[in-house]
Amino acid sequence: MKKPLAVLERSADVREAARAWKENGVIDEATLRRIEDHYSDPRLRLHKVWRILIFVLGTIAILALYLACIETMNTREYGIVAFAFAVALGIGTEFLSGSRFAGTGADAATSFWAATMAVIAVALQLGEAFHVGERPTFTLVALSGFLAFGFAAWRWGFWFHAGAATASLFLFVGRLPYPRIVWIAAAVCLIPALDRFRDSSSLPPPHRRGLSAALAVAAAALYAAVNLYSLDQRFVEEITLAPAGSKTAFPRALAIAATALVPVPFLIQGIRKRRRLVLDLGLGMAALSVATLHHYRPFHPQWAFLAGWGVALILAALAIGRALRRVPRGVWRGWTGAPLASETDASQGEIAAVIAGAAASHAQAPAPRPDFEPGGGKFGGGGATGEY
Repeated sequence: MKKPLAVLERSADVREAARAWKENGVIDEATLRRIEDHYSDPRLRLHKVWRILIFVLGTIAILALYLACIETMNTREYGIVAFAFAVALGIGTEFLSGSRFAGTGADAATSFWAATMAVIAVALQLGEAFHVGERPTFTLVALSGFLAFGFAAWRWGFWFHAGAATASLFLFVGRLPYPRIVWIAAAVCLIPALDRFRDSSSLPPPHRRGLSAALAVAAAALYAAVNLYSLDQRFVEEITLAPAGSKTAFPRALAIAATALVPVPFLIQGIRKRRRLVLDLGLGMAALSVATLHHYRPFHPQWAFLAGWGVALILAALAIGRALRRVPRGVWRGWTGAPLASETDASQGEIAAVIAGAAASHAQAPAPRPDFEPGGGKFGGGGATGEY
């Protein structure tokens, strides 16, 4: 990522956090203005809805133009046109990322389709040499997806690029023998590293968000590999196009235990270290584990179980929130029931220090006491006298 864009992204994070602090009454309007003046961001800032709309409209325009270009061409030329589109869209993204229109959704559309068109070009060109879906084609297309979206995530910093690159990496390594075992090994190696480095203050905020997306994909791959229902249905083998009749080499008894136990470390780590993403992943896995249990051991009646489970979760959430509000200062071991100033996991300490420093520098020195007037005092002794 270009250094000027990284600096603007850091400034945007500080400004967003400062606005949240202002809404929660932590800082006043004057301090907010001073922070926004110091951490300026000349880019055009749009609401999320408008950014999504621009992304959708940009996608429609790109696809319409591509289809219009290949309408009169033969199949062999489709890949060439896709490669030309990838280059043109990459150049367009470079221009947009350095302008005031960065972050409006237009650069997200051009960057996403630049990487996608590069993968399409590889797939179409290889499809001429191999039958689509055969091992060489699928393997090289998965590798090209990892490289294209990985470069896009590094250069332009959109989190969904990092997620797509991670998914492509699992598709690629899943082409090895025993894909389920390979997925488990790859996820076990990736998850701790991603969870650690996504909080690094040396990385710009978009890269930290990208690592969070990669962490979510790796955790999903791990759970998909160990889940009992996935094992019985051979989902991983189907996704990675493993050879027909290939063995999973993953014992069914171990899958039963893993389906129940894998969510536990995510829940413990999320609660212990206040990691919202990790906690959410653990809760999602736990819900899927309950659904898996219901598939093999149906609950009767089903509607009563679902209603009871929902009511229990709501009551538990209300009880936890009430308990947190009653503890001294509303905080218990880092957990609080008060509205949070920001939803970003990473680098909150640095942002808080910046805002607190700005608030402290804005504080006025105490005015002198109105009843104190210097002068009029005398001292002396031993032949010496003086006044002050």
